[in-house]
Amino acid sequence: MTQPEDTAERLSLLAVLQRLLAVTPLTASGGAPLYTVTTDMDVVAVLTETISPQFEWNTQTTLWECLCDIGAVIDCIPRLTISADGNTFSVITFDFVDNSDTVYPDIVDEFTNVVGESLDEQQFNTQLGAVVENIIEQ
Repeated sequence: MTQPEDTAERLSLLAVLQRLLAVTPLTASGGAPLYTVTTDMDVVAVLTETISPQFEWNTQTTLWECLCDIGAVIDCIPRLTISADGNTFSVITFDFVDNSDTVYPDIVDEFTNVVGESLDEQQFNTQLGAVVENIIEQ
């Protein structure tokens, strides 16, 4: 994807993503694009507001690799979600990696060992031993 020299004319990530989906050889019946962009306004807003860098993709680059490149710009991981008709996974969305809404303040449960409690110190080595031949002590 080549971007113009003039920064005011550069495409957003959303425009690049839409162009990528328009030229991908994967199509549904009738020649319609197989994949669509999510309608999640948070994701669409970030894609729209972010100016795309110049990507270097070729015919050997998979759609997944292209989506990962786009997601890396906005610190996201691409994911397929189910379509509105509920039949196919064909909607591309992005999950924000450092989203504070998904940060768990405390992950202590019945399976968690809290700050070293109930550790058996006998399970750890206090010294190492080895059988070695031909060592010369100096």
